[in-house]
Amino acid sequence: MTTKQYISYILEPMTKPLIISASMFTTMVLTAVNWFLDVFIPEWVGLSVPLFFIYFLLALLDTITGILNKVVKNGDEFKSYIFAKKLLAICVILISLGLTMHLEVYTKLEWIKPLFEVVRLFLYVGFIIWEFSSIRENSKELEWTSVVSVIDIILLPLNMFSDVLKSKLKSKEDEN
Repeated sequence: MTTKQYISYILEPMTKPLIISASMFTTMVLTAVNWFLDVFIPEWVGLSVPLFFIYFLLALLDTITGILNKVVKNGDEFKSYIFAKKLLAICVILISLGLTMHLEVYTKLEWIKPLFEVVRLFLYVGFIIWEFSSIRENSKELEWTSVVSVIDIILLPLNMFSDVLKSKLKSKEDEN
């Protein structure tokens, strides 16, 4: 295939009116969604747009791998209440993040504001670790070793930190 043929092949769909209309509609919808997320998510929820997209993608991957694991691999029937529990969990996450943000903004006590920032940071990290752990568990059941290896690289430092923290807490308990 020559360069001219390749360019004409790439540009061929752009000559079709349906593709152009669909592209314009998709662009308008995505622009509106981006505006909505940019304006309302940080104000109401206290979650920046990139963090929202990261969490949304992780939750979506968790849902997809869960469905693939339970329905496709194991042959179980799809249970809508499990999906509803996931949506409820996402709502609780967003409410808790929004609550910490609003408590931080509207409190009169200046000394407590950093505490709310730390709590919100731990919530961000905790929810993302929770999603990664769930994706890892589903990927392990689906025997996707490459995905498990990548997630292990992400979770290994956190697991090591958790083990050190647990050992320190246990040694403090033993002293008392």
